[in-house]
Amino acid sequence: MAVKVYKFEKANYGKLQNVVKQDHFARNGYTIREGKVLNADENAYYLYVSAPDEFFNQHEKEILDAGGVSIEGSEYELVKTAIEQESQNVASGIALFD
Repeated sequence: MAVKVYKFEKANYGKLQNVVKQDHFARNGYTIREGKVLNADENAYYLYVSAPDEFFNQHEKEILDAGGVSIEGSEYELVKTAIEQESQNVASGIALFD
């Protein structure tokens, strides 16, 4: 599985929503977070996608055409880590109720 993170300007939020409402995104899973929640760019939304390489080969153009920009480096690490940690915290919290 590959993990990619895309940055969307707030003006493109509607386009982002139109992209992820498609069935192939729902089947692979994704997370959208506002930048200020992640201590990242406050004027952006981030789309986190964990999927097989084939998914990106077939559907990455949809993300880019909607205004998404693939991020790398320290911004990628910051956002990826924050989203994954949030997900782990939720899973740990749910385990407390089992």
